Order: sequence, then C-alpha cells, then structure tokens
Amino acid sequence: MALVRCIKPPMLFVKINRDGRCGDGICGGVVVVRDSIGALIMAYSIPLGAGTSNWAEAKALLCGLKCCIEKNYRLVIWETHFL
Repeated sequence: MALVRCIKPPMLFVKINRDGRCGDGICGGVVVVRDSIGALIMAYSIPLGAGTSNWAEAKALLCGLKCCIEKNYRLVIWETHFL
C-alpha cells in the first residue's frame, strides 16, 4: 500500500477524485469531491454493472460531474490516470 496525497484545487473550485474498478466483469466506482481547503463535500460508491476498467473510470467521472452540477458546483477540476 502507498500513501497518496491529493493536490487541492484552486480557490472557488471543487475537485473530483474517482476510481473505477472491475473484477470478473462486474464494475463499481468511488467518487470523492473536496473543496479548495480539502474539506469533504461528498463521497459515494456506485455499482456499475458489467464493463471494463476504463469504462468504470469514465462512468465514475461522469457520475461525479453530474453530482457537482446538481449541487450547483460549476468550477470543477479532476485528474485522470486511466487514459
């Protein structure tokens, strides 16, 4: 296991950190959204059904973006390592 440090977003922004995984063809995702001081805004896990790891990563990001829009966060950034 490795320690992972998240870089905080700029002031007024929120940042999406997400992970999507598949095992035996069944996928799930985790989404965490933090503000510019690193405070947790929302976090959740989602079952995604059948797919691939890349599909799960993209779907988790899409779900995070939709939640941010629904909660009226418009200045959103994210990082990705799966593409």
